[in-house]
Amino acid sequence: MISNAKLGVVFNGWLDWVKYGAGAAVFMVPMFFLFKWFFGLFGINLG
Repeated sequence: MISNAKLGVVFNGWLDWVKYGAGAAVFMVPMFFLFKWFFGLFGINLG
């Protein structure tokens, strides 16, 4: 049986992962479109 303390640590770790994951996605998605547009100027298709 899992203790509440251990469950709290796992839950907090999961929340941190979601927070950083969302932050990374918010940063990476515009960068991806910027790169896609930039390479598109040179006729390079990234898909």
